Amino acid sequence: MILPEDQHLIQEKILCKNYDRLNICPGFVMKYTWTSEEASKLDQRNQFLEDLIEKIKIAFEAIGDEIDLS
Repeated sequence: MILPEDQHLIQEKILCKNYDRLNICPGFVMKYTWTSEEASKLDQRNQFLEDLIEKIKIAFEAIGDEIDLS
């Protein structure tokens, strides 16, 4: 989502460049990160994959979809 306070970035990164053509493709990003400590602890308990699958399911639910990762 572009917010009004992002206008300076748009000006700097796009409008000031004088591109001949500009192709803007809409999209979105979902991101989750673990700290190194969290990831190591989960991995040591063999729970990292389980946690990853849960995070992926939550992401799909957030956009109104389901995914079967069994």
